[in-house]
Amino acid sequence: MLGWTFVPFFICLLSVLLAELLQDINWLKGTYKVLAWMGSISGALFVIHPVARKNLHPYQSPWRHL
Repeated sequence: MLGWTFVPFFICLLSVLLAELLQDINWLKGTYKVLAWMGSISGALFVIHPVARKNLHPYQSPWRHL
């Protein structure tokens, strides 16, 4: 039985192997470039979202005026 502890590992491994496959096939290089661009945008959003969230939606305590 394959436990849920190994499923994320196999999904990551499959993603890496698929990326390597897309990079090596000539007629799929455009798809690889688009996915690489989307990955860089996703990484940047992952890094910056806590800062943006803190600045754009600061915690408003209902007791701050007391």
